[in-house]
Amino acid sequence: MDTPKLLFGQIAVEKRFCTQEQLDQAMKTFIESARRGYTDNLGKVMVALKILTEKQVVEILKIQQAREVGEEDRLFGKLAVQNGFCKEEDIAWALEQQKERVSRKKAALRIGELLVKKGKMKSQERDAILLLMARLNNPNFWKPFESEWQKTQEY
Repeated sequence: MDTPKLLFGQIAVEKRFCTQEQLDQAMKTFIESARRGYTDNLGKVMVALKILTEKQVVEILKIQQAREVGEEDRLFGKLAVQNGFCKEEDIAWALEQQKERVSRKKAALRIGELLVKKGKMKSQERDAILLLMARLNNPNFWKPFESEWQKTQEY
């Protein structure tokens, strides 16, 4: 699929937990419920319709979270290389380490932690990338600091 952040329903169909028709039925019910003021999420609706089990919902949410983390780590790597904090081969190594840890059922460390532990990046550089990512993900991130910045521009 070409979208980096797969939606819950797309993952359910991809994993063959349901058909596209069942997903369409659940989406229709979900939208109708939302119009009536109910705030159930799609997973709850699909369980209520007996399309999914609660165990399948949990599995889909884990997959969704893992994919989102993977996208964040790839962005981290791209920014780290662009800023000259490390090399592309360091990023490839760290991503491979993550895969190996997951395959051994160990908790996956974030890419920045792996790079700092291996001595490929300084902790200050990691923190700078994380700060930049927070800014990119939240356009209002700097709002609380704007008045201080404006004061420095008055001189």
